[in-house]
Amino acid sequence: MADEEQLERLKQDVEAWNEWRKNNHTVKIDFTEADLNGANLSKTDLSGADFSWADLRWADLSGADLSWADFRWADLRWADLSGADLRWANLRWANLNAADLSRIQALDTNFMGALLTGACIEDWNINSETKLDGVECDYIYLKDDKQERRPSDPSRNFEPGEFSKLFQEARNTLNLILHNGLNWRAFAFAFNETNTEVIDEYGDRLFLRGYELLGDGMVKLKIRYCFLEWSAASNPSFSNGSSSADRYGTSGGLSSQRRFLRGRDSASG
Repeated sequence: MADEEQLERLKQDVEAWNEWRKNNHTVKIDFTEADLNGANLSKTDLSGADFSWADLRWADLSGADLSWADFRWADLRWADLSGADLRWANLRWANLNAADLSRIQALDTNFMGALLTGACIEDWNINSETKLDGVECDYIYLKDDKQERRPSDPSRNFEPGEFSKLFQEARNTLNLILHNGLNWRAFAFAFNETNTEVIDEYGDRLFLRGYELLGDGMVKLKIRYCFLEWSAASNPSFSNGSSSADRYGTSGGLSSQRRFLRGRDSASG
């Protein structure tokens, strides 16, 4: 059960709570099974807190420090977690249906078995250690206000395991969009020729996975990499054409899964 004294302190004043946490950073924070339905906890330091089985429906956790927090079996439906720090947090089996997860930091976060149907994941930041196995999700939104539903066909939901597979692929895929008449075959050849330099300098293994013709003279080259330390150069220019580079799920904050999924959805349609 939740520590009633801590719970009362939390509900009184956020600034006073944050100051208390600074002076008592080693104290275990216990909010197990707490009723925090609709609570305003925006920008609160809740790092390492135990919220297992807590009722956090409609709670405002935007911008909160939730790193290392335990949300196993917590009810977070309709909660606002936008901009929250969820690094190393445990959300295994949490109910995040219709939650706002936009711009969250979810590096090394455990979502295994979580419910994510109807959640907004605009610009969320994940990495190779973010655990998505067993996530149950019929559909998600890539922008707030329920915009850019995926799958885009409102009559279709994700198949079991499709969401996890899609984002596991997105985490280590780099897309290069080539346009304005650039000879993409020549660029692909040049990329392979210079790939050794990339490996030598950054220790990454990059290789072309395929391509997709987008129309209007644009081509998307799909590049896979095995490690996450490499950062793509932004918007390099080539003779009479140009390209744009997107890195997915990196600690550098270039969270562009939305563009990846947009391409995947149009290709499958």
